[in-house]
Order: sequence, then structure tokens, then C-alpha cells
Amino acid sequence: MNLPEFVRLLRGESPADSRPNKNLEIPSNHPAWVSYEHNSHWRAIVDHGVILYWKKAFGKQDKPPPNHGSARRALNTIVKNLRAGQDADRTIIARTAEEANR
Repeated sequence: MNLPEFVRLLRGESPADSRPNKNLEIPSNHPAWVSYEHNSHWRAIVDHGVILYWKKAFGKQDKPPPNHGSARRALNTIVKNLRAGQDADRTIIARTAEEANR
């Protein structure tokens, strides 16, 4: 199972109901819904999730940022917090097939 399929499984998506945001509802029975200015945007988010569009492409980064080594310095804390998040079912840590074969 690849990563997108796994995420769909965790979200509870199925061929019958592929909405990524199950907790978001379209309040079509509410009287104000018809006149709500952004109801088409809301419907798109409920049906497809948030889709980002960037105004311009990101520039190429020639050198690492000044805080580049900070993750290495805080590695023990990062690992501890990731493990705690995994134990509490807040964090998913996935490896690609290439990483798994190393």
C-alpha cells in the first residue's frame, strides 16, 4: 500500500464517500446557507480538501539556512516528541519503499 492509499485509509475515505474532511458538513438545511457568499469554496473544501496555489515559484536555495544544524543539535528531543506523537496517534511516520530497503 503506498502512502496516499494509507492516508485515505486513515481518513476513512472509500469509493462510496471519498471526502477527505469527514467532520466538515455542508449545512444545506440551514436558511443562511443559500445566501452565504463563500458556499462554493466551502463545498470544494469539504469535497476535495484544501488545495494550495502559489503566486510564484520558490527560488532555488543555493546554501543551507543559518539554522540548518538545529535539527541535528536537537535530534534527541525531536525523536522523543515524534515517538510521543506516534503513541498518542497524533503523528504518522512513513518511510518510502526506497528507505525501507536500506
